[in-house]
Amino acid sequence: MDHNLRFALLSAGGALLLFILMLAFVEIGRRFGRRQLSKYGEASRVGVGVVDSAVYSLLGLLVGFAFSGAAGRFDKRREMVAHQVNAISTAWQRIDLISPAKQPAIRDGFRQYLDALLAAYDHPAGSPGELRARGNLTSAQDAIWSQVIPMSLSPEDDKARMLVVPSVNEMFDAVDSERLAQRLHPPNLIYVMLILTALAGALFAGYAVSKVDRHNWTYTVGFTATVALALFVTLELESPRLGWIRIDRTDDMLLEVRQRMDAPDPTAQR
Repeated sequence: MDHNLRFALLSAGGALLLFILMLAFVEIGRRFGRRQLSKYGEASRVGVGVVDSAVYSLLGLLVGFAFSGAAGRFDKRREMVAHQVNAISTAWQRIDLISPAKQPAIRDGFRQYLDALLAAYDHPAGSPGELRARGNLTSAQDAIWSQVIPMSLSPEDDKARMLVVPSVNEMFDAVDSERLAQRLHPPNLIYVMLILTALAGALFAGYAVSKVDRHNWTYTVGFTATVALALFVTLELESPRLGWIRIDRTDDMLLEVRQRMDAPDPTAQR
């Protein structure tokens, strides 16, 4: 099974499981509330509003924190890819400043570097395929650097040294920054606490509606589905190269840069 589909099914399955568990906890809370009401009467309702408010406030805080952080990191990742595109394009254009005889080898290195980068994006972060692609990326980076540094020391490439070396360095930094951003996620304890708080909120919600004889399905399903959907979207935003919420359109800009690299070599026309 494709890893993108696998992640999408896992995130959807996790949200569905939370939805079912919350429905079950609402029913448990409702039955417990009915039992307490028949045993103690209205005295069983004392303090319910205070406890509910505390639990719902904590649940809202955790959902807002997780969702807002995931959305912010999602936008940041798109900005980083755009920065990669600009840095790679600039460095590629500045190769024209190098002596014509040295350009073909450096341009081939750029092509291999971008091919390895795109291959790395085809695999989940930390997977064996991604690690292999990152190894190729590092080798391509070292090859480019080993060509650029000797070139920058030659007198005829004095002007190129002032522009090419900084742009190549910026290109490497942009790619490394996005690679590190792929691994920045909230601690798993945040999600564990969010799930436990959601279940506690469902339990108290069931207790709160136990005074009514009939189920209020609109309230129950609306509450549980909203929390489960928020968790699903949060998980999707945390992994924008997997699942259904993706940054593929941003990655298309890298593909466009790679296609431009296959255009006729400018040095061939000189």
